[in-house]
Amino acid sequence: MSNVTKRPLFGFEPFGGLRVTDRFKVRDCVQALEELGADSLWTPGQIIRGTAVPEALTSLARMAALSTKARVGTNILPLPLYHPVVLAKQIAELDLLADGRVTLGIGVGGEYPDEYAACQVPLKQRGARANEAIELMRRLWAGGEVSHDGPNWHIPRAEIEPGPAQVGGPPIVVAGQSKPALRRAARLGDGWMPYFLTPELYAEKRAEILELAEAQGRDMTGFEWMYMIMLTIGDDDADTRRRVTATLARHRAAGDAADRELDYYLKPTEKFVDRYCAVGTPDTVVGRVQRYVDAGVEHVVVVYVPVPGGGDDIEAAERVLREVAPALEAAGSTV
Repeated sequence: MSNVTKRPLFGFEPFGGLRVTDRFKVRDCVQALEELGADSLWTPGQIIRGTAVPEALTSLARMAALSTKARVGTNILPLPLYHPVVLAKQIAELDLLADGRVTLGIGVGGEYPDEYAACQVPLKQRGARANEAIELMRRLWAGGEVSHDGPNWHIPRAEIEPGPAQVGGPPIVVAGQSKPALRRAARLGDGWMPYFLTPELYAEKRAEILELAEAQGRDMTGFEWMYMIMLTIGDDDADTRRRVTATLARHRAAGDAADRELDYYLKPTEKFVDRYCAVGTPDTVVGRVQRYVDAGVEHVVVVYVPVPGGGDDIEAAERVLREVAPALEAAGSTV
C-alpha cells in the first residue's frame, strides 16, 4: 500500500436512479454524459421485479450503440438466469460493437424469488450456477472449441466466433457483499462492485477479498475496486438530506416495495441516508466520497436520487464531475 494522488473514475446510469428514464431521452443522456467526461455508463437489469425495470443486455446494446468513448457495463446482470453459452455469444458481439468497451457486471440476486421461478432456475443453485457460468464463458472467450460437463450444464461442443474485441473477453465485475460473493470476486472476478456499505465495512471486505486471493496465489494487479453510491448534491446540507429522505420514503411507500433489498435497507430511511448515501453540498459530498476512496474505491458508480428542484440526471452528473471529482483529485487518496 502506498500513497498515490489520483481521482477515482466516475460512472453513471443513463437509465436513471430510482426510475426508468423515458427511453426516447436515453440517446441525449448518453451523449451528454460522454461530453461531460463520464468514465463509464451502466444499466441495471432484471427480468421480473414487480415494477418497471430495464433488461440488462438490451439496455447494454443500446448504450454500446449510442456511446463512443465511455466504458459500458451491466449493473447488475442476474447471471444465474442466463444460459452461459448464449450470454457469452451476446457479450462477445456487444464487445465488438463497442470496440472493446464492455464490462459485464454480474450478481446472483435472490431478492425476487418469482423471477427465478418464472425462469425455471432453482433459487438455491444460483451461486453455483454463477461460478460455473463465469468459468465457462471465459473458456469460450479464449477462443477455440470448448466442451464442458459440469453440474449445471453439459456442452458437447461449442465455439464463439467471432470472439470479443478484448483478448480473453470483457472484464467481469462481481457484485455483492456476502461471504460467497467475496469468494467469487477473489477467485473469478476482475473487479468488485458492492453497494450499501459504510466506508469502514468496504475497507474490511476489501481486505478479506485480498486475503482470499492471496491464499489462492492469485495476483490482484489490475483488479478494479468499485462502489455504487446513491448521491445528491444540493446547496444546503439539511435541506438536501430532508428532500432525499422524503424521496426515498415515497419510493418505499409507493410499493416500489417490490424492491425488497432496498426496502430492507430503508428501515429507517433517515439512518439509510446517513449511512450509505452521499448527500448535501459539494463539500459534504466530497468528504463522503473521499472516505470511500480512502477505503480503497477506485471507481465510483453514481446512482442519482432525484429530488424536487434538484435538476435532472445530466445536471447532477455535471455537478459531480465539475465540483466533486476535481476536489478529490486535489485531495488525493490512499490506495
